[in-house]
Order: sequence, then structure tokens, then C-alpha cells
Amino acid sequence: MNFSALLMVVMAVFALFVGSGQANPAPKVPIKQIGKAVKTGFKIVGAAGTAHDVYQQIKSRG
Repeated sequence: MNFSALLMVVMAVFALFVGSGQANPAPKVPIKQIGKAVKTGFKIVGAAGTAHDVYQQIKSRG
């Protein structure tokens, strides 16, 4: 095995050991914030759909 392949294997094993100690089971973004963002997104989509419907009704009048 040449030196570069051996070095890559050693670095991969080292990365596995370093990465395993940094596990954080707690989520970084609370679920409530995600829910609020999704709710806001649905409101925006609903408003855009309503505006489109109003525009289509005004457009079809004349």
C-alpha cells in the first residue's frame, strides 16, 4: 500500500473518532418555529390564490 492510501485510511479513522463525540440529540430549531414558518407560508400561498381569483373575476367582467 503506498503512503497516500495509508494516510487516507488513517485520516478517515481519525475523522470517525472525532465526529462521533459531537452528536447532539437536541434539535437546533424548535418544532414551534418550524410550525410557524409553515403556517406563514400557507397564508402567503392562500393570499396569492385569492388575489389571482379576484384578478380573474375583474378581468372576465369587461
